[in-house]
Amino acid sequence: MTDMTANNQMELSKICLAPVAEAGNVELMYFRADPSVKRVRGEKEAYLQMNSGESVSLDTYFNSFSYAKYLRYTRVQDVIFELDLKGRFRISIMRKKLKQQKQIHARSARHFVQIDDEIRTAEIDFKKRQKWQCRQDFSGEQVSLIPAGGLDESCYEKNLESRRYTKSAFYYLKITSLETGSIFYGGRYLTSAQPDTGICAALNICTFKREEYVTRNVRDICETLLENPKSSIRDSLEIFVVDNGQTLEGKLPQHEKVHWFANRNYGGSGGFTRGLVEACSRKDNITHVIMCDDDLYMDPHILEKMINFLKVLRPEFQDLHIHGGMFSLNEPTFQTEASALWRHRGLPRKPLEMRESFNLLVNETEEPFDYTGWWLTCMPLRVVEENGLPYPLFIKCDDTEYGLRNERHVLILNGIGVWHEAFDKKYSAHLEYFFSRNDLVIEACHGILGGKKRVLTWFTGWVLKHLFMQRYEAVYFKLRGMEDYLKGVDFFKNQQEDVLLKDLLSHNMKQYDEKQLEEMGFVFDREKMEKSCKHRTFFKERLINYLTLYGNLVPSCFYRKEMNVVDMLNSDPCHYAFRKHVLMWNPGDKKGAVTTASPRLFWKYFFWMCRLNLKFLLCGDRVEKEFQTRGKELTTIEFWRRHLGLDEDIPV
Repeated sequence: MTDMTANNQMELSKICLAPVAEAGNVELMYFRADPSVKRVRGEKEAYLQMNSGESVSLDTYFNSFSYAKYLRYTRVQDVIFELDLKGRFRISIMRKKLKQQKQIHARSARHFVQIDDEIRTAEIDFKKRQKWQCRQDFSGEQVSLIPAGGLDESCYEKNLESRRYTKSAFYYLKITSLETGSIFYGGRYLTSAQPDTGICAALNICTFKREEYVTRNVRDICETLLENPKSSIRDSLEIFVVDNGQTLEGKLPQHEKVHWFANRNYGGSGGFTRGLVEACSRKDNITHVIMCDDDLYMDPHILEKMINFLKVLRPEFQDLHIHGGMFSLNEPTFQTEASALWRHRGLPRKPLEMRESFNLLVNETEEPFDYTGWWLTCMPLRVVEENGLPYPLFIKCDDTEYGLRNERHVLILNGIGVWHEAFDKKYSAHLEYFFSRNDLVIEACHGILGGKKRVLTWFTGWVLKHLFMQRYEAVYFKLRGMEDYLKGVDFFKNQQEDVLLKDLLSHNMKQYDEKQLEEMGFVFDREKMEKSCKHRTFFKERLINYLTLYGNLVPSCFYRKEMNVVDMLNSDPCHYAFRKHVLMWNPGDKKGAVTTASPRLFWKYFFWMCRLNLKFLLCGDRVEKEFQTRGKELTTIEFWRRHLGLDEDIPV
């Protein structure tokens, strides 16, 4: 399968009418149809059957065409709309764009107005199923509406506006049936630009015992792309599954382009790095790597859009990273994240409801950010040669550090996104170890610690807050993370990450479902939890809490007998003050844990924190300089091959 069609046209992306079933009710992310339009989904294809006067619009996340991004980043000069139709239709080519209306000053919110233009309309009549094309040129040339079968009386010519770059704009099609029984089967976006045939990407999936997700995604990609002779990227994609849990052997589809690698359980950084090492060993064939999480669902066609975009990149953007938006499986039409800011400054833009076409334009605007996550990020393999491999951080912040190190040009494009498990289902106290240790490593490596005072203020404040909240396990992990960071580069060079993880998990906070809690004598009361969330403390109560360190300076006989119930992810020290037991409930995974006040542990960890603060004041500058001068020792292929045991004559 070549990149060009018989008419010397390259496919850019598909117009799909089959929403991903596992994601939930996401139809409006694919098309907007009148309620009476009949949706038909067979084994091999999906289509829409329409009566006279019924309409379908493609101003949607997956099926609109982001021409402003193609104008900026690619060599594409025109887009050809190809539709697969049967019946009589009126087809309108539409454009949406954002026009800046008002901006008071540089730091104020921007206000936009949405503009809709109808560029052209044509009527066609196909007695049998046939493909129809329209070419929209960016440069102002004379163009025509041309059915794929040749010219007929429906064709006409029209001058178009001259090419200009619009920061946020896209084309879409509006299709209206002119007779009952008309059928819309889908279509494609094409271009006459010549593709770079040397592009080949490896989909790098790092997994640990997520067999259901991984086998489903790999199977769908094989059936839709690798085994489909009509796929435009059939020869431009390989799949690397790095199996940290070593549970997928023999369970993946048997295909020459699907590769399975058993790996030591060295976390996300170890798994993704193993994939990068394998890609580097095939660098004569592979030019890009797509980092992909294992707990998500995707529409395989997003890989076509991503890889075909790479094939028409301008030379000045050859270092481009393409990043996918994240949609939560809990709220599948909300894009919860597409990029992030470091130092816990949040997201460049708030979560967006992607059923609304205005938000598609907002998502097209390019906002400043610091890094992107690895649930779906495509990077050129050349960054490994230029800047090395990731740090051995196990999990958490490995993508952050690598993004800060490498990402200069990043594209976020409507139509490239995945449905991911919600992060609030994944909370575990032992993760605080990695947040503590790895945050400090990143800031040291990039020289952005911002002074000892800032670090110690953040660290001390976090520890005290969680001591007041009786979360002694989380405090233990946070303190241990700081302690291991202060051991410097050699600690990371010599660590056995799987052994370290087992040790951490042995100290982890145990969580139980509602039935298990009841058997232990702790009853989950939702009304009590909701009431505690609304509780507000007044001055007298706050003063008593401060003076007694939330009850840690008074005998337990002064504690309230009634157990409080709080939201694990949305609670405050006041909810724990003078309580012997508190039930923390996680609504995400519907599990809870019971804390028990312990002044002994409070003071034990308080003095450990003081010792670490003193050590940081004395040794912090030396450790920071060590990471800046020796950090590259942890990013070489030679180090990682030793670290992963790839040079040993034993299975990994």
